[in-house]
Amino acid sequence: MLIQRMRQILDERDGQVARVLLADDDPMVAAYVRKVLPEDRFRLEVVNNGEECPARAAHAARRLRPPACST
Repeated sequence: MLIQRMRQILDERDGQVARVLLADDDPMVAAYVRKVLPEDRFRLEVVNNGEECPARAAHAARRLRPPACST
């Protein structure tokens, strides 16, 4: 479901690169997400846990103004 939603957001962005912040302590999950998302259309940043995510997301939101944020 997450991958499907991310692809939908990308389609709405008309070819622009989408930045994704993934919070997960399992490196296999990050590897999977990197594998299924096209590198030329997504920029994936990974943090180790949900505790790191709000600070990183707030920093990114100030700089990038993302179209969606999911927790």
